[in-house]
Amino acid sequence: SEKSIRRLAAAIDIVAPELEYLNERNIGIIRDAGKELQCYHVQNRNYPGNTMRDNFRKFSRAGLTGFSYWCFFDRHPEWAPTGAQSYSVVYDGDPEEWTPSKRSEGIRDGMEDFTLLELLKRKNPAAYRELMTQEPTLPRSELRHQALQHL
Repeated sequence: SEKSIRRLAAAIDIVAPELEYLNERNIGIIRDAGKELQCYHVQNRNYPGNTMRDNFRKFSRAGLTGFSYWCFFDRHPEWAPTGAQSYSVVYDGDPEEWTPSKRSEGIRDGMEDFTLLELLKRKNPAAYRELMTQEPTLPRSELRHQALQHL
C-alpha cells in the first residue's frame, strides 16, 4: 500500500517493493524520499518468461539499482516442468546439470537488456532518452539493435 511504501521510504535507505507495487506513484514516493530503488518478484508458473524479460525495460526507465527473485522453496521434493511447483526457475531432472526454465531465460535476457540500456544511458544519454521514448512499441531485437548502434 502507499502507506507501507511511505513508511519504508522513511525508515530505510534501499526500498525494494514487490514488482506488482512498482508503479509511478510508489516510485515517486521513494524517489522524493531520496532513497535507492530496487525490487523483487515472487511469480508463479503461469508468469510468462517474456513478461519477466520485458520488466527489465521498466526497471531501466525507473532507475532501479537492483532486482531479486524469490525462488528458494518449493513444496515438492523434485522440481520438474510437470510438477505442481509454483516458482521454479531451474529443473533438476538431469543429474549432470540443471535445466533452465523459460522464466530463468527471461530473467537472463532481461538482465542483458537492462545492462545494455544502462551502458547506453551512461555513454550516450541523448540516444538513451530517444530510444526510451520509442521503447514500449519496439520489438526486443530492434531495441537491442538501436542501442548497440549508439554505443
